[in-house]
Amino acid sequence: MSHEFDIATAVAEQAPGIYTGRLHEGWGVWDTVNGGYLAAVAARAMVAATGRAHPVSLTTHFIRPARPGAVEITTELIASGRRLARAAAAMIQNGETVASFLGSFGEVPYTAHESLRLVLQDLPPRNDCVVPDRSGFENATVAARIETHFKPSDVGFLTGEPSGRSEIKAWLRFADERPVDPLALVFLVDALPPPIFNSGRPPSWVPTIEMTTHVRLRPIAGWLRLHTHSDDGYYGTTDEHCEIYDDSGRTVAVANQLALVRDG
Repeated sequence: MSHEFDIATAVAEQAPGIYTGRLHEGWGVWDTVNGGYLAAVAARAMVAATGRAHPVSLTTHFIRPARPGAVEITTELIASGRRLARAAAAMIQNGETVASFLGSFGEVPYTAHESLRLVLQDLPPRNDCVVPDRSGFENATVAARIETHFKPSDVGFLTGEPSGRSEIKAWLRFADERPVDPLALVFLVDALPPPIFNSGRPPSWVPTIEMTTHVRLRPIAGWLRLHTHSDDGYYGTTDEHCEIYDDSGRTVAVANQLALVRDG
């Protein structure tokens, strides 16, 4: 079966180090594609260019908004060792660079064992969480790509009743139940709304300047648990941190991003 994510992140090699792809409709907000999705498309090209199995660490600098449509990804192999290969890349759309990337690629380990520790103990069981009504937020088309169950107190920003804390905790998985692998984690760390929406600021565009993702482990099958939190925005920026845990309680990915916010 072809899953949405695999179709939307597909790339083709045109020449050594040069790949083409297409940023698909339905993976962004308004006409701008989601940053995690854009990073995943580039990571797929970089995986192919390095010949390694997975992204281990990826830093993305977002230079200008990317829109649905054709893109070219140019890659450069910087170093190749026994465990890791390092590569740089640029994504070009309509003759302009929209993002640049630097990453390490290798084999992300998988270990199946009992839960290492209890995590997100204040996240209620999934059946006690809230599937949000996104009426009025239909422009955030990327939300349809995942199924989310929010902690009830963390979904108030959608109805004008923010919690007052810049954080969101939720259960999530792909809407088409695609198994989550390391490449998918590059997207999922950026798949939820900015937690600063719960600070009391009116929801508005929060464009990311830079995002770094570390993939720690391959998840076991099942739902993921996500905790994303940020400061309330100082001097026009906010620093957002995300942790993703699999169904055994293991940390499978962490990410940090710096984003612009409106003052006031």
